[in-house]
Amino acid sequence: MSRAVGPIEGETPVRNLDLWVLLMSTVRYSFHRQTYMTSLSWEMVLLYEKALSTRQLSQIAAEIEQQLKAAEEHHITVGSAHDHGMWRKGLNSIRALIAQRELEDGKAEG
Repeated sequence: MSRAVGPIEGETPVRNLDLWVLLMSTVRYSFHRQTYMTSLSWEMVLLYEKALSTRQLSQIAAEIEQQLKAAEEHHITVGSAHDHGMWRKGLNSIRALIAQRELEDGKAEG
């Protein structure tokens, strides 16, 4: 059985796999939207990043990188220019989280 995030008073615990599906769906939905969804996606990813595996974070990073690359090849943005910058910043943040985890895993093994 998957670990659950929570419970926090007034909130419902969610299995990690379910959380992963919800976060990935939110990120994908947010691409090319020019609304609050980009910032909401980032808030959710950062809030629950500890519940995600490094592989899952890498998958989010790959999705974002793919969207940014495709948009830049066509000289467009992923959402508004502000959103595009948020996706770029978020991608860099996820890469930093992954690098930190890999460093910590290396220390734990050695």
